[in-house]
Amino acid sequence: MDELTEILEQGIAAKRQGNFQLAFEKITHASKLSPTDNRVFGNRFRLLIGMKKYEDALRDLLVLANFNQLEGVATNNPEVRLIVGQMMDRFKWENKTLMSSVFSSVKFDPGLIWLSLKNKPTLVDFIYRADNLTFYLGHAFVGMTQKILSYNKIPEINFKNLNYALLGKPRGEDLRGSSFDGLFLILGFMIGHMNVKPELKSKSEIVNYFINRKAPLNLEVSNYLEHIGKLSTVMPANDIEQMLKIMVHGIGEGIEKTFHTTVYRTEVINLKTFEDKGMMPIWTGLPEPELDEYNIFYLNRISFEIDEMDFVVMKNGQSSEHNDWDVENYISQSLGGDQVATGGAYQVGNKKYRICKFYYYE
Repeated sequence: MDELTEILEQGIAAKRQGNFQLAFEKITHASKLSPTDNRVFGNRFRLLIGMKKYEDALRDLLVLANFNQLEGVATNNPEVRLIVGQMMDRFKWENKTLMSSVFSSVKFDPGLIWLSLKNKPTLVDFIYRADNLTFYLGHAFVGMTQKILSYNKIPEINFKNLNYALLGKPRGEDLRGSSFDGLFLILGFMIGHMNVKPELKSKSEIVNYFINRKAPLNLEVSNYLEHIGKLSTVMPANDIEQMLKIMVHGIGEGIEKTFHTTVYRTEVINLKTFEDKGMMPIWTGLPEPELDEYNIFYLNRISFEIDEMDFVVMKNGQSSEHNDWDVENYISQSLGGDQVATGGAYQVGNKKYRICKFYYYE
């Protein structure tokens, strides 16, 4: 066993025994041996949250987040499309208002996440790491902004139990897997996104920035939409197309979970290069695309099974109480209100599939 691993294990043992000061000293010693080792920050943020040192914990979490952005681990993972589709449905909060009085009524729509991913594809890392990074970014931020607890009626005892669990001393039900999961994930995504520092080009630069308590953190979630706008850039067409494929696949996964159906196909079609040879334009139901007005113009389509009365067919073969218009509304809400059209159907064997479609252009 190398010296770094031995010292970290001593710190973990001290934490479990309740000697938090010794645990902190051990992890601090480890950080001096290897200042850019992920394990140092992964162990220390848990200890710091348990000790209610939320800002210090948040800084360690942001070190890890920026390490991941620098290395592009999730972006280059071939399993990301599937995982993002499975995880995205969790990034929702039923109230849509995240907090009030702390900031002037902060609202959130799931469509903002898709917009963020479109502008910066590497942010899929925050979806990919929902359980072991993004949730705790939200946890640390809530700890720093206690009024979120009362405004959203988060049981204080459960929040404390979450802290205890990170100290290796679980004391009953905490907030993992609860109805508050989406709130923590949304806040974690926003805080993580607003504190990504692409100008920091090495792990050493990242560590030196975030462990300096004088270095400012961007915690103004009320300005999140403005932050997205500032980062909007023209991406290469290939990057945009890949991001759209991830997005459309993710919406398809959400449809399958929400309506208990099977999505037959998701498509991303570049209308600038597509040669339409059908009798009806493939965008029927949507306004005719103004291809000359925009640099890029994509048509996105999602196909799902319906019965003869246009009700969604579930995986068990039974007709649902939901029809194709309900799926259209679901897609529109996922996109933050963008126009979606339901039109056209095709037959595969004895099954009938409806098509929902929407544009992306800039």
